[in-house]
Amino acid sequence: MKRNWVYFVATNIFLGFVAVTGSEPAAAPAPVPTRQDTNNGPRINFEQTVFDFGKISPTEVVKHEFIFSNAGNAVLHVTDVKPGCGCTTAGEWDREVQPGKTGKIPVQFNPGSFSGIVGKSITVFSDDPTKPQTYLTIKGTIWRPIDVIPPNAFIYVTEGFTNAETRVVRIINNMEEPITVSDLACTNKAFDVSLKETKPGHEFEISITVKPPLPSQYVQCPVTAKTSSSNMPTVSINAFAMVQPVIQTIPQPFYLPGGALPANNVYTVTVRNNSGTSMALSDPSINVDGATVKVLETQPGRMFNIQVSFPAGFQIQPGQKVEITAKSTLANHPVVKIPVLQLPAPASFQRPPPPPQPPAKQAVTPPPAAPSKPKSN
Repeated sequence: MKRNWVYFVATNIFLGFVAVTGSEPAAAPAPVPTRQDTNNGPRINFEQTVFDFGKISPTEVVKHEFIFSNAGNAVLHVTDVKPGCGCTTAGEWDREVQPGKTGKIPVQFNPGSFSGIVGKSITVFSDDPTKPQTYLTIKGTIWRPIDVIPPNAFIYVTEGFTNAETRVVRIINNMEEPITVSDLACTNKAFDVSLKETKPGHEFEISITVKPPLPSQYVQCPVTAKTSSSNMPTVSINAFAMVQPVIQTIPQPFYLPGGALPANNVYTVTVRNNSGTSMALSDPSINVDGATVKVLETQPGRMFNIQVSFPAGFQIQPGQKVEITAKSTLANHPVVKIPVLQLPAPASFQRPPPPPQPPAKQAVTPPPAAPSKPKSN
């Protein structure tokens, strides 16, 4: 019995070994995922995306070439280059770049009236699927021997204003040698001007003031001063004063589009409070049956949106007066009234009738041939 048991165990071990190492093939291992080629397709790479041109004068023009390469394995197409403003332009750039090759984008910046630190952006569009837009920047400092900040003085006053309004313009001498500023002048008596030296030889302030009442809703005048510098012998500042209504509606006037209005229409009028007192608007209404109107306060006490919706198909009829009203907490302007007008309906296009066709030509039947004479013998 013991011998049989040993034989049984040995036989099972042998059969197990055959099952493992027999001729039947083992299962194939799972495939190892290969790393995707990150350079598949065109790839745009710039040597630098920011160019600092340093310090230049206002008359110098900056020219620079941004160099880029195609690090992919397909042709790169640069489809467009768009500078952020008119002071920056792009020249003729390389539109197609083969894999492993380089291209350039020439850029030009005209300082013009800029002063101090500036930065301008350029957007590059390409068919790189991972980076269809690339942003480039040129920056630097526009150095002027004498800066006038700001170059223009805008003074906004509210109708019925009772207090003087002043704007200050600074004159900064960026040169090492000191200068003098004198002979301040303004020919319009609506403005009072004064000059003060705040840092001897290097910084000055010109105060431009308007006092009530103004002769008109809009006045302007050039303010001039002389300097001892040959780089800028005369400083010139444009001064403007404008009278604003206490309550201003935008747009003014308010027009609906022409023709019958569509369903689910919503139109917005902005109401701005230009006074020195906070205002609230309430109880909006409109004299159109079926129309709805509501007030939204967008800036506390200052800005409001009035939204109005008209019935589908509504159209202002000849002689009809449409007006939006709302109550105001301003004592002198208890009611805000906004007239509503409508543009003419667009002319419907009618296809012109086809030109008359010429009469068809009738076939002409040739006359019958004359009988032939018999031949004589």
